[in-house]
Amino acid sequence: PGYDVVVEIDVQLSLKRSTSTKAGDSVSPTFMDYRIFVLNNEIYLHVNADTVIVNRLMLRGKGFGDDGDAAYLRTTDTCAKVASENKDLNWETPCRLDNLYGGDNLQIGLMRQFNTIWSGGILGKNYALFGVPNATHPNEPDSIYAELDIFPHHVQQILPEEYHQLSKRDVFNFIWKPGSRKQRRMNIDLVNMRRVKEVGNTTESGNAPLPSFLTADAHPEWFPGEDAPFKESAHGGACCVSFSAEELNLGDGTMKSK
Repeated sequence: PGYDVVVEIDVQLSLKRSTSTKAGDSVSPTFMDYRIFVLNNEIYLHVNADTVIVNRLMLRGKGFGDDGDAAYLRTTDTCAKVASENKDLNWETPCRLDNLYGGDNLQIGLMRQFNTIWSGGILGKNYALFGVPNATHPNEPDSIYAELDIFPHHVQQILPEEYHQLSKRDVFNFIWKPGSRKQRRMNIDLVNMRRVKEVGNTTESGNAPLPSFLTADAHPEWFPGEDAPFKESAHGGACCVSFSAEELNLGDGTMKSK
């Protein structure tokens, strides 16, 4: 108890989407489909927004070390405070997220503002991150790649900690047809302007990769055949399913029908 926590990232970072129409004001989710990857012994959060954004996390148990809590609070303000002090939302200082529910035994920190991956796919959408060992210097950190497209398979090496600053016009040309007269006032565009640095060109492979994760309706044993739903999108949004002991036939591993 106390380690299963819920955090609300978009509100704390002042990134909540809001729109005003004739029908009134409304809000919608800023982030969807959260994924976690461990790369070079660091934890990265990989999230769908307009495209895909990435950030390095810091996880810490409350009470770690004799003076750990006091030092942590002195050097790391809450993310809401950091975001409010940086009007352009560009900040490189670690900050701690406030837990919405679940207690405070687990503390979650963001190492900097999110950076955005704009390469490949529709609106730069990408599906996963992975590391490739250095063939000539095995003790060096792995190179980090973003998996951009599946059919055919495209990957792009990125530097998730570094970014190029785009203009808002550049961002709008990514989102809409270049040159079209579109505008909006959303703080997420200040994050979209932080384009992750890329290394080299996009690489294409003719070999389809194994899915890094899949949704329930893409499970090969439950929905066999080439025409299974979302077969070509098995690398897409994550799906979490929870089963109780009563719903499982623990004898042979199959689900009981209802």
